[in-house]
Amino acid sequence: MSLLPTYVVDAFGKSLEGFVNARGGRYLMGIYSDTIHEFFGRITGALPYGRRKGESFSSGLAPGNGFDRNGPTALINSLNRFDFRTIPNGINFNLKFYPHTLQGEKGPMVLSVLLNSYFKRGGMQTQINVLDPEELKRARDNPDLYPNLVVRVSGYTVYFNDLSPVMKDEIIQRSTLIV
Repeated sequence: MSLLPTYVVDAFGKSLEGFVNARGGRYLMGIYSDTIHEFFGRITGALPYGRRKGESFSSGLAPGNGFDRNGPTALINSLNRFDFRTIPNGINFNLKFYPHTLQGEKGPMVLSVLLNSYFKRGGMQTQINVLDPEELKRARDNPDLYPNLVVRVSGYTVYFNDLSPVMKDEIIQRSTLIV
């Protein structure tokens, strides 16, 4: 991650200074997208970093879908460049894993070490998805067989079957770690 994202976040925070909301309070910066990242991605053209026209944007403070090619440690190191004390309204940071990476005796330990490192170095929060893209495709195509499949979207948890078809496809695309 270049220094550009930290510059943009700092500039965003500074732009809110001095403004008062309708209830007389100050605006507090937060970085999350709920599901609007999919909509804005759909109506935006291709970008120089490799994102194609119409593809979803990142669902918060994370690389775009398919761009997290260096693994969770590199992603956590990049995110820890931000001073989260300047983002008091919260962030959305999705960490995603294939199920086999967290299985067995070492799986929980690996996750624990990653999360402890992130939080000890100032991390704010994270959402963890442990998803198999093939299982998600089966759930999309046969929803009655997967009534209790739960996913993290962008700041919230939802049953996969309750998502729109477009958001189901976005979650499937997001769950593919490397393009």
